[in-house]
This record gives sequence, C-alpha cells and structure tokens, in this order.
Amino acid sequence: MEETIIKINDEVIDLSSDVEKLVKEAVDKCCLDLDNIVFDIRSAIMEDITVVTNETLHKMIADLATMLYASVSQLENLGIKEDVSKKLKNDVFSRVKQETEGTVANKEAAATLASQSEDVVLTVYSRAYKQAKSKIDAGYEVLNVIKKILTTRISELELSNSRYIGTNIEEEKINE
Repeated sequence: MEETIIKINDEVIDLSSDVEKLVKEAVDKCCLDLDNIVFDIRSAIMEDITVVTNETLHKMIADLATMLYASVSQLENLGIKEDVSKKLKNDVFSRVKQETEGTVANKEAAATLASQSEDVVLTVYSRAYKQAKSKIDAGYEVLNVIKKILTTRISELELSNSRYIGTNIEEEKINE
C-alpha cells in the first residue's frame, strides 16, 4: 500500500509541476512588472524608511498606481481565458454525454473522462486569476502604506511649521 501511495504522490507532483509552470507563466504575464515594483519598494522601505525622500515616495506612488492599472487590465484578460476554458470544458462534457450510449452514470463518466484536458486548462486559468488578483490586492495595500507614510510626513512637517507661525523664529529657537 505504501508503494502505491508513493507512486500516486509522484504522479501528483509531476502533473502539478506542469500546472504550476503554466500558472506561473500566466501570472508573470499579468504581474511580473508589478512584482518588480513591489519588491523595489519593499527593499527601500525595509532598509531605512527615514532615508527615502518624499520625492521618492511620490514616484513610488505614481509607479505603483500605474502598474496596478496595467495589471488589472491583464487580470481581466485572465478572467476571459478562464471563462472561455470553462465553456470549452462544458462543451466537450455536454457533447460526449449526449453522444454516449448507456446509463446516466456511464454518460457522465465518459464525459468527465473526455473533458479532463479542458478541466486542467480551466484549473490553470482559475488558479492564475486567483494568484494575480491576490498580488494586485497586495499591491493596493502597499500603495496605501506608502500614502500613509507620506501623509504622516506631511502632517509632521505642517505641525512643525505651525509652531513658528506668528512668532519670531529666533525667539522660538532661544526658548527651546
């Protein structure tokens, strides 16, 4: 029994690696540039956020927002491919079920078997869509974090400047 389980597991690993490769290709087409921008932002922020200038933060916001826009368009293309692959799978299933003689169970078994390849393609696009959507959602979270950092800096600067409104700056420095 253990030998059978190992054999099945090996087959799962082989087949899933093919699916994983196809999913990665589809997700990379949609999100590779987004991944690169998010990685660059992560590196800059994780190193030392205090050395990142406000101008750099503005550029990060603009770059990330632009890339998110492009990625959402590619995500819609993945959604279309998912829909088309679902239709193809259903077409094959229905056609084979209708053409097969025998009991309902026999017809469904034959139709399921005949539409296995289409089911794998559907799985690829379904998984790719979910992964790309997750990356885009995470990209929006990163965008919000950068905006919060910039907003906090601006608020601190405004608060700092408001201390000096209506006072003599030299007197304020002496009193500190």
